Amino acid sequence: MTRFGLVLGLGLALLACEKPPPEGASASGEPEGSYRAEIRRTAYGVPHIVAEDYGSLGFGAGYVAGEDNVCLLADLYLTGRAERSRFLGAEDGNLERDFFYRRLVDLDVVREPGLHPELDALHAGAAAGYNRYLRDVGIDGISDPACRGRSWVREATRDDALRLTRTSQFQEAFLFAIVGAAPPATAGGTDAGPGGPELPSRAAIEADLRARGSNAIALGREATRSGRGIFLGNPHQPWSGRYRFYHKHFTIPGHLDMIGASPVPMPSLAVGHNEWVAWNGTVSTATRYSFYRLELAPDRPTIYLFDGEPRAMERDEVSVWVRGADGALERRPHTFYSSHFGPVIETREYPWTSEHAWVLRNVDQGWRGANETHELQRARSVREFKRILERHQGFPVNLIAADATGEVLYADPGPAAHLTDAQLDDCALEGGLDGSRTSCQWGSDPDAVVPGIFGPSSLPHLFRSDWVHNSNSSYWLTNPDHPLVGFSRSLGDEGTPRSLRTRLAIRMIRERLAGSDGLEGKGFTLGHLQTLMFGNRNYAAELVRGDLVKLCSARPDVTLADGARVDLREACRVLSEWDLRVDLESRGAHLFREFFAEGGVRFAVPFDPADPLNTPHTLDPEDPGVLRALGRAVRRLLESGLALDAPLGEVQYLQRGERVIPIHGGPGREGIFNNIRAPFRGELGYPEVRSGSSFIMAVEFTEAGPVSRSLVTYSQSIDPTSPHHSDQTELFSRKRWVRMLFREAEILADPELRAYTVTGPR
Repeated sequence: MTRFGLVLGLGLALLACEKPPPEGASASGEPEGSYRAEIRRTAYGVPHIVAEDYGSLGFGAGYVAGEDNVCLLADLYLTGRAERSRFLGAEDGNLERDFFYRRLVDLDVVREPGLHPELDALHAGAAAGYNRYLRDVGIDGISDPACRGRSWVREATRDDALRLTRTSQFQEAFLFAIVGAAPPATAGGTDAGPGGPELPSRAAIEADLRARGSNAIALGREATRSGRGIFLGNPHQPWSGRYRFYHKHFTIPGHLDMIGASPVPMPSLAVGHNEWVAWNGTVSTATRYSFYRLELAPDRPTIYLFDGEPRAMERDEVSVWVRGADGALERRPHTFYSSHFGPVIETREYPWTSEHAWVLRNVDQGWRGANETHELQRARSVREFKRILERHQGFPVNLIAADATGEVLYADPGPAAHLTDAQLDDCALEGGLDGSRTSCQWGSDPDAVVPGIFGPSSLPHLFRSDWVHNSNSSYWLTNPDHPLVGFSRSLGDEGTPRSLRTRLAIRMIRERLAGSDGLEGKGFTLGHLQTLMFGNRNYAAELVRGDLVKLCSARPDVTLADGARVDLREACRVLSEWDLRVDLESRGAHLFREFFAEGGVRFAVPFDPADPLNTPHTLDPEDPGVLRALGRAVRRLLESGLALDAPLGEVQYLQRGERVIPIHGGPGREGIFNNIRAPFRGELGYPEVRSGSSFIMAVEFTEAGPVSRSLVTYSQSIDPTSPHHSDQTELFSRKRWVRMLFREAEILADPELRAYTVTGPR
């Protein structure tokens, strides 16, 4: 009997008295067709999927994704088919999304060559598994009321699944800027007309991209008590929508065994660990896109001049069905414009005028990112991991990894715009680059996988046996004992201030290695890394709280710009008694948050490149903006009815049905490692977490194999009727972790184990 058959037999025998498999699934193990996957659900809804081939693995992945997040998947497939306006109307950005995706459908991007055949099979299986789930429950039988019985919930195709993998976060971020670009009303152009959507802001788009950061720490044999690798991954993904992480475990006996997470619609795994290597990505500072300004021909806004010669913009015509208020469908057209650099965009900062238009050039990953991820899942060391990265140059992020031997890796290996420092100086314009000259185009390296990017030999990386780390600052101080220097400015900055979150992370690592963090001994264990993750220190407050209290004690009130006088005595008391953390019981954390947001942290000692981890520091008591910021923060909170000394858990929370779940953590810009991005909502406080700590994973390699813990902070399912809608969120609130059950014996011994087989024709 194969290991696959043995697994099925053991799992089903153990569960003879458990809940039966879903209707339509096979309890006997007899296949209905050629797709066949064993699903083992363990505590907190984690699916462990075992199959003999990638098509069946995808089938199982699609099935469980449907079980937990059917409405999210149905909505995403609707988007990818460019049919939102047909079913939901043109409002709420549906029309713009349809135009964008209709162009991708018409371009047939999923047919582009280069996709690994196993990934092709995986996505075809995922669509089939999702469809099987819909047939099993019926659209009217879906438990989630958000999409139960809705006409737009339909079966998916392989192309639907592939299109969601092919479309990147970056492309979606600039969607409205691309769709909104229209030439000015002149003899040579057309007018978008009044009443269209407001142009997006470039600043807001890029702020949102930057907010999707991460922390990662890889500890080598010199930094761990075991002499083996230990790893922490803490991606800061959105808490809702298509980029929510979903925790799962993939096994093809004798070929693949990996546990980790990826966005819900991706049937593959993006981060996690196998038997030998653990890894995570963080947002990189390398240039992944450029804004080019085009010089337009007089009175011809769709003709641009390049090296003095006129070139016509390309036009792509699309049309989509739109449902009107009366229910009738009409066809709505749209024209996209592009140059040889890329699509024309329009934002508030970049209007399309009779003289200039702006275009966006970005690095197209093609299928390289997907293929790269696919290979990384089977890497056996960080050295092999690095070789895979060099072959594909697909992931546009930093990658941090640790292996079982105790070697660790930092690399920014992906596609980065090939712009030399000389080009950046010569071609710079306010807001972007000169798009009228050949000399300002991206160059290439001989070893680059595709034209227009730096090759692996020009990119920063570091192998160590002690530690590496990244919290979205550049590569420079990945490990301060070995600064990475001498790279193009296009890849990041050197000799510049580090973020407060980066400074805190490095400080915490060094304190643990020195044994000066208040914990027993020196060096890391898995438990120490978990403690570090939820230590919830606020580094900005550690730097300035004492001086701020002295200042407000000496000056107990302040006059604001509008003449209002604010009493600071209560705020001063609250800050003096605050524990400098962002725990649920911390009183004063939200007051400092508003003070920081008002620009109150102003340092007296400037940045010194010779002391980059300790500067800038010390609050500037002579700067009048400090107390004014505190005054504005106090007024804002009191006018909203929030007590200045309220515990953080009372003002930062999630509402899940009738249950209110308090949330710890805070904004990373304050130097908080446990980054939680929750906007202020007046009298409600901070009731909505937009992004931040999402799939948290801590791994220690031992003689017996990897031992790991994890958390999906927002839980596995968006379905409010699911038992896994809030269970891990409540664990996160209590700083508790989920055991990642990687070994077969652990999975089969789980008291909450539920196993079933899903089958279906290809």
